[in-house]
This record gives sequence, structure tokens and C-alpha cells, in this order.
Amino acid sequence: MTDWFQWMRRAAGGPPGEGEPSAPMPEADGATREAALRALEGVIDPELGVDVVSLGMVRRVEREGDVARIALALTSPACPAGSWIAEQARSAVLEALPELRDVAVDLVSDPPWSPEDMSESARRALGMGS
Repeated sequence: MTDWFQWMRRAAGGPPGEGEPSAPMPEADGATREAALRALEGVIDPELGVDVVSLGMVRRVEREGDVARIALALTSPACPAGSWIAEQARSAVLEALPELRDVAVDLVSDPPWSPEDMSESARRALGMGS
């Protein structure tokens, strides 16, 4: 079944590099994953004011050679900032890992994001934690 987000991006003529995900890539090595996550901590969800890592939006970081693929789950299926967040994530990871030729960011819905995915610091920042 075609992912709803993928279909919407195609229908809207989404940014280059987005569309149907290719076959899964190998999970990124620890150093690549950590560098990508540090870079993604600088990507702030404009509606919530919290970074995508603390919100638990990062689903996968994969790498094969000089290409990486990041899977992000949006906090809302109808998030109007989805394409903007994807482009910010792509730029941040490319800047942090200059050895990469490209970074593809897939907006995924499986598994769907839920508030349980957030870190304690994100919960506190949003007034949801102790």
C-alpha cells in the first residue's frame, strides 16, 4: 500500500529527493547515526518549538556509501510544515556529514508518532511532564 505522505508529496510535486522510498538501506553505523542525530537536534518543529530528536520523530538513520536516508514521523498527518522540516533535516545532516553526497528524508506514518515518543525534556518543554 502506498504511504499517504509519499502520495501527497508526489501529488504536490514535493521537493527533489522525495517520493517513493527505495529498498531499505543498511542501518547507519554508530558514528554516522550519532552525528546525524546531533545535527537533527538543530531542526526545530515550528509549531511545537522543540527539536525533532527530542520529539521522537526520527524513526531511522540509514546509510549506504555516500548516501543517507532519514525517516521522520510527523507529529500530525496533516502537518503543514512537513516539507519544510524534511528540507531542514536534509540540510542539517548534509552540513554535519560533508562526506555524504546526498541525504533523502522520508516522511513516514508507520509507526505513527505519538506523545509517548517524546523525551522527558520535550515533555517538560511542552508542559506535559513533571
